[in-house]
Amino acid sequence: MYLILYDISSEKVRSRIVKYLKNKGLLRLQKSIFAGNVKKIYIEEIIVESNQLISLETDSFIILKIDKDSFKTLKYFGQKINLHKYLKDSLIEVI
Repeated sequence: MYLILYDISSEKVRSRIVKYLKNKGLLRLQKSIFAGNVKKIYIEEIIVESNQLISLETDSFIILKIDKDSFKTLKYFGQKINLHKYLKDSLIEVI
């Protein structure tokens, strides 16, 4: 399971990144946060692609690997997102 977080100043680049991450099977949790249980090779591709697109001087891109148990501790409230799609056995607490 991976979390991807970013802060990208260019709207054009940000839109390309969003489309790219969705195509890789990641779920958009918030405007700048994606999550998903994807293969390591996809993460390596995401690193290469995003590194070519973002500005290393003004933007940031974070990839965090977490285990399913940590993801299950997520406390979630607000706009409904189908988090269970990625953890069929999870008990994510929706407040």
